[in-house]
Amino acid sequence: MEEGKASLGNLGEASVGPTALDPDGNLHVVGRTADGQYIVSFDASGKYKSKVAIDPEQVVVQEFAVFKSGAFLVAGRSLQQRGRRLAVMSAGGGWHEVVLPGDPASKKGLSPKDAIKALGMSFAQPAPDGRVYFAVGTATGPVFPISPSGEVGEGIELVPPRPDAMLVGLLVSHGRLAATYATGSEESPMNTWASVSDLATGQHVALYGPLPGSVLCYESVSGFPDRFTMLSFSEINSMAFVHASAP
Repeated sequence: MEEGKASLGNLGEASVGPTALDPDGNLHVVGRTADGQYIVSFDASGKYKSKVAIDPEQVVVQEFAVFKSGAFLVAGRSLQQRGRRLAVMSAGGGWHEVVLPGDPASKKGLSPKDAIKALGMSFAQPAPDGRVYFAVGTATGPVFPISPSGEVGEGIELVPPRPDAMLVGLLVSHGRLAATYATGSEESPMNTWASVSDLATGQHVALYGPLPGSVLCYESVSGFPDRFTMLSFSEINSMAFVHASAP
């Protein structure tokens, strides 16, 4: 990912990397300076709160999520281990390794180039149950629930809308997981889809699409239709937020 420059809290000017929202709406940003790598935290109003140093030898952060407990799930490449690393860094600074079942990319000894390739595109989404749901970006998943102690639960297989669909995001709401996809090519229009699964059973319950924009938010409430908030672009380069409910 190409990183821009910005002033981050008391870091001064830094290269801005991945960002994440915690369950309370606070913003966390990876910042890199000549002095090191940090996760910089801001409250919901945008006021600087704190920073946590992460040694790049431990992991160069490419994706992360924030647990309700304040711990971080961090994915990236380990300069020390010469491979991909997926781990939980506790609020106190301790590390818990995360090994996904059947994941060959978690094996050590990969070259830096192969480690980046093995990581691919990954997605992490915190949930009200205190866990983070994580998937390496294959269309069918699986999506694994990971606890703040690094324990991995049973994976949830995803159901893409088409064999050529690309996974582009994960959203969690009230016991349901919405996996969002993009389909299309240079020759055909791009479309967005949402495939919904039940977190308790792992069963696929609904497929929505094509949707009129990129999915930003998902809301599931028992007894009511699923609801999505999307960002839509028009042919005249204008943007609009679109709210849609399942029929």
